Amino acid sequence: MPEPSGAGPGVELIDSIVARIVELPPWAAWIAIILATFVTEDLTCIAAGLVAARGDLPALDAIGAAGAGIFLGDLLLYAAGKGVGRAALRRAPLSWFIHDEDVEQSSRWFSRRAPSRSAIPRR
Repeated sequence: MPEPSGAGPGVELIDSIVARIVELPPWAAWIAIILATFVTEDLTCIAAGLVAARGDLPALDAIGAAGAGIFLGDLLLYAAGKGVGRAALRRAPLSWFIHDEDVEQSSRWFSRRAPSRSAIPRR
């Protein structure tokens, strides 16, 4: 398939991911998709969707692997934040953008509203 003219690095990355996933057996495609979500969730989801649309991987496998990768990545980020804690917020570069008073304000907001906000769908 010819590459579109003016294709940027995002298109090349998606093409590269799709080409590699197509060559793999389904169990290995799952692992590849899960690991790729750790690098770029959005492009991996697009690539997995393209692989499924081409019929090279069942749609449920593409969705399941992408979902599992995003879930595992979020768990790892949560664990990293929980393990390092607020001490990381006092060091550069995070200290340039996140201030103690902002963290305290957000903590108070979540303490009051998080249970109701997580149960109500957003529009």
